[in-house]
Amino acid sequence: MVFNNVYEMLTPPAVIKKSWLVEYFDGSALNNRWVLTTNVGTATETMVDTVDEGHEVKSGTITNDDANLDLGDIHHYDFNGCVCIWIYRRVAPGEADVGFYNTSAMAQSTGAQIALMQDRSSNTFKKLLTGGTSFGAGVDTSIAVDTSFHRIKIDILASNVNGYLNGILEATSTASQPTIKMQPCRRNVRRVSGQPGQSNCRYAEAYNT
Repeated sequence: MVFNNVYEMLTPPAVIKKSWLVEYFDGSALNNRWVLTTNVGTATETMVDTVDEGHEVKSGTITNDDANLDLGDIHHYDFNGCVCIWIYRRVAPGEADVGFYNTSAMAQSTGAQIALMQDRSSNTFKKLLTGGTSFGAGVDTSIAVDTSFHRIKIDILASNVNGYLNGILEATSTASQPTIKMQPCRRNVRRVSGQPGQSNCRYAEAYNT
């Protein structure tokens, strides 16, 4: 059986999709529903002209430069019941995160209103990050940081946030959780001297539960 997306593979046909977004990051240009933002420094985005590398987002190379891709602060997704799925990889030494946040500014300045899977080259393991009115906590997964593609799923529930890697539940956070509506996002931060925060993404999906 052929499925059009990950949602249809995992969800019974009778379940109605709510605020359903699917993005394949293919073609010659990025769909204009996505907005590139930066709080510090410069940011660039481009479709990668290499098979299966998808779409690139890259920050500058000065301390704390960031590059973020989101829906332009359009918040369709409920803080106590939404899911996002990403297929992405960190490319350069530094930090590359995917998941949900409310705004890139809050994520950058205080770590607030986030539910992200973080790959930071200075860490040992990929980590689930959550935050509500302030930064909450980071929960390590068992998967080492790397530059390979992985399937990430963030599931925000009423009392916890679950983080999946390649179909396996790897981390659960019951600490500080988002308290306002969210948008799917990619977040890249320069953490290593002379290196940008950079990631490539093949696929994104988001929906309310």
